[in-house]
Amino acid sequence: MVWFLNILIPGCGLIVLKREWLGFFVAAFFGLCGNAALAGWLIAPDALPKWLVVFIALVTAATWIGAQLLLASRQRDIVRRQEGLSRILLDARNALDTGNLDSARAHLENGCDLDEESVEWHVLWARVCTRDGDLVAGQQAWSRVLKLDIQRQYHSEARQALQTNA
Repeated sequence: MVWFLNILIPGCGLIVLKREWLGFFVAAFFGLCGNAALAGWLIAPDALPKWLVVFIALVTAATWIGAQLLLASRQRDIVRRQEGLSRILLDARNALDTGNLDSARAHLENGCDLDEESVEWHVLWARVCTRDGDLVAGQQAWSRVLKLDIQRQYHSEARQALQTNA
């Protein structure tokens, strides 16, 4: 779906993958150049010199190609981030299971910037904070879990933790 959007209107795929401003500017630039090229070729061919119309058409094509390359790069980046986050979450989960809160906290702090909407990261962070006695951070993390957990996998644990610590 993302590729279809980006092929149809370059930049839209970037917007879907949370590069909103970049996607907006790519789509706007493509739209402006594409309209100018079409106007120069079809609507008023005598109004613009041919070399300018060709140049604008080439810029439009380059923008389309650039948008596809940017989307591919963004998708590779997402895959790399997910792989890194999976490793960090596994290490944090293992440390938490063995009772090593400092190690779990260190692992989670390393992964906090990889995916701000990772439900599992927030659950592990809430567990670490709660077990470590940082109830305010734990409540904030459990509240975030309730907002992010659309599959309702951790809702009962989060609600119980929030009621216990209230």
